[in-house]
Amino acid sequence: MCGLYMLQRTTFQHILLRCTKWGFPAGQTDHAELSFIQPTKLEPLSRGDNMSSNWMRLTHDAVMLGLEAQRVIGLRLMKLAGGGPAAQAEALHMVSEKTAALAEAGMTLARGGSAGTVIRRYRKHVRANRRRLLKP
Repeated sequence: MCGLYMLQRTTFQHILLRCTKWGFPAGQTDHAELSFIQPTKLEPLSRGDNMSSNWMRLTHDAVMLGLEAQRVIGLRLMKLAGGGPAAQAEALHMVSEKTAALAEAGMTLARGGSAGTVIRRYRKHVRANRRRLLKP
């Protein structure tokens, strides 16, 4: 049971569990299927790369996502206000896109991705929507 549970964890989580009193001692497992998981060496931070720069990048990406999303919202509102088949298609696209984005973000986080990864991916989708909506 513990082996199957461990397979669902990322490599980093596996290393953390191995180091705790509930995990396996270093180098020992009770299931052969866990033998492929190798601990990775954590690299020291390079000069000038500290925690605040990571937070600043995440904050910048989040703020830019908000600004870019506001522009797309305005473009969508103009398209919806125009009515007709184009507005119906845009409304359907908008709803289906939200569902797909939620699933994609959930899978990214489940695989061990960071919030920054999700935000950067959302920004790509928002930019693609802006380009699509600006086409005549």
